[in-house]
Amino acid sequence: MQGFGYSNQYAETINRMGDCHQIELFISCRSLKDVDTFSKSDPRARIHLQNGNSRWVTLGDTETIENNLNPNFSTTFRIDYLFEVNQAIRIEIFDVDKDKLNFIGEGVLTVATIMGSRQQCALSDIRNPKAQNKVTGKLIVRAEEVSISRDVLTMQFYGLKLENKEGWFSKSDPFLNFYRKAEDGSWLKTHTTETVKNNLNPVWLPFELSTQKLANGDNFRPIKIECMDWESNGSHVLIGEAELNINHLLENPKAGFALVNPAKKKKSSYKNSGTLHLKFVQVRQDNTFVDYLRGGYQLSLALAIDYTASNGFPTNPQSLHYAYGGGPNVYQQAISAVGDIVCRYDYDGKFPVFGFGGRVGKGNP
Repeated sequence: MQGFGYSNQYAETINRMGDCHQIELFISCRSLKDVDTFSKSDPRARIHLQNGNSRWVTLGDTETIENNLNPNFSTTFRIDYLFEVNQAIRIEIFDVDKDKLNFIGEGVLTVATIMGSRQQCALSDIRNPKAQNKVTGKLIVRAEEVSISRDVLTMQFYGLKLENKEGWFSKSDPFLNFYRKAEDGSWLKTHTTETVKNNLNPVWLPFELSTQKLANGDNFRPIKIECMDWESNGSHVLIGEAELNINHLLENPKAGFALVNPAKKKKSSYKNSGTLHLKFVQVRQDNTFVDYLRGGYQLSLALAIDYTASNGFPTNPQSLHYAYGGGPNVYQQAISAVGDIVCRYDYDGKFPVFGFGGRVGKGNP
């Protein structure tokens, strides 16, 4: 496991615990420092994990949310929860400016802090160590234990007669936010669609979402869908929302869902702000690696070795091909590390090896 950034302590703990729990992390920020001049920051989060005394491992980035100092990211991260290991999490927040990342700050906390907090929701300062450790916002990290579900939904939604939020000379630019209800009653964002510009009868693109992500594998867990009117300054306006569950989508996919604006519900003449419909919904199971192996899937290992002069002469200690160090060189180490695993999944045990850019014998190409 060290090849993936895990320490021996981590591997030993997994062996002791046998069946470790997985948790899903949801990330939000509040009151971020605005580092843009003429608009608001476009934040993106990057999460790193440290298990015990091992090195930091980057788990990935969230999506970028434009013009928003209080983002709720829909990208989540699943990690193993190991009670006996001190698991640290570092979350960096950046402002995305085209291809440039401007560092806003970072928050550091532990998995134990999150899981030990009330409702498994932890709050931390975001600080910039490059600017005298000044506070540049607040970080909110929420965790839920993962319920295993292999069902994946492919869905396409469309709206009809949406309320126009743009006045006389334009039409709303609608997009959808999806949330699942947490055990404490709060809503956790799971997905955001693209924006359909200037359209009160929008058709959004099809998308895939696992039932685990959408509702933590529970077909009866409440889901909220918000229909929003996009604004360039990030102050998006609610058109209406609908509350349902996966079972509603599967049992009666042709039924429409009224989009209701809670601020208008008290008006006697108000019915809804449009309706949301499913164009289609499909369910499939996401096969695991073990499923493929049971079906006869094999891995075939083939090797290609670069012998070009750019790697240096084998007599040079700096060369990747150095052959006089009393042990395997870098190429041999890499081949052994990968080959020792993959070879066990190849029935015939034959591994083609190719070389290029070298010479065999004196003067031969």
